[in-house]
Amino acid sequence: MFEGLSIWDEKSPDGDYAYRKLQGTYPVISLSFAKIKETSYQNTRKRICQIITKLYDQYDFLLDSGKLNENEKRLYRKVSADMEDYVAADSLNALSDYLMRYYGKRVIILLDEYDTPMQEAYVNGYGEEMAAFTRSLFNAAFKTNPY
Repeated sequence: MFEGLSIWDEKSPDGDYAYRKLQGTYPVISLSFAKIKETSYQNTRKRICQIITKLYDQYDFLLDSGKLNENEKRLYRKVSADMEDYVAADSLNALSDYLMRYYGKRVIILLDEYDTPMQEAYVNGYGEEMAAFTRSLFNAAFKTNPY
């Protein structure tokens, strides 16, 4: 991602490529909302939940890692395209908690095209519902997330 940028060639005082050493050492949750172009709130919400579900599928090794208790495993399995709002709102925060415990390092969350669903919601008249849903999701994932 950073190859060709000045940070890629940044050296520490001892002459090492300081940032290259860090590459790949932190867990990363990466998602994009670029393809979410739905005309209704229900379909937009479902698409966002599908994206989150694919992330959970990617990290399903966590279920057998010994890092999750039985309640966390039950919540993990509730993540789906049709999950309830409270599960969706906490899903990225919870996944980052699980990954931090597994890897022993804080998690980087990258979200591309976060505004695409909001733009579609505005154009198609469901902006208030979408704002409420994304506010809960983003608050837990980014603003109040210690992981």
